[in-house]
Amino acid sequence: MKPAYFPSLLFLATLGLTLASLSAVSFMWQDSAALTAITAAISTFILAMKRDWKEAVFYAGAGVMGASAESTAIFFGAWSYSAPDFAGIPFWLPFLWGIAAVFLIRAWKELEYFTSFVKASR
Repeated sequence: MKPAYFPSLLFLATLGLTLASLSAVSFMWQDSAALTAITAAISTFILAMKRDWKEAVFYAGAGVMGASAESTAIFFGAWSYSAPDFAGIPFWLPFLWGIAAVFLIRAWKELEYFTSFVKASR
């Protein structure tokens, strides 16, 4: 009998928290203060699950660069947010960019593990 693949608990928890942050944005976008607190709390949980300074640096870089890129695009008229707080963007946006960055790192690592598992079980 071949061994079965099961995703890591770290990846599953990150996926769940990422989906929770997207749900919060979808339903609470009009309450910037609450949404900022929620995305900051989710960010804290995601980063605390695996205390990796490289992920934290990538999180911060994605938060700053993602929000800056959106702010620049908004300045030039590409789009706008319904409830901006500063520089055309809501306060919670950098947190969301950081969450997305960490999710993508962990998803990539999970995909690498999955592909090595498939190759090994052939």
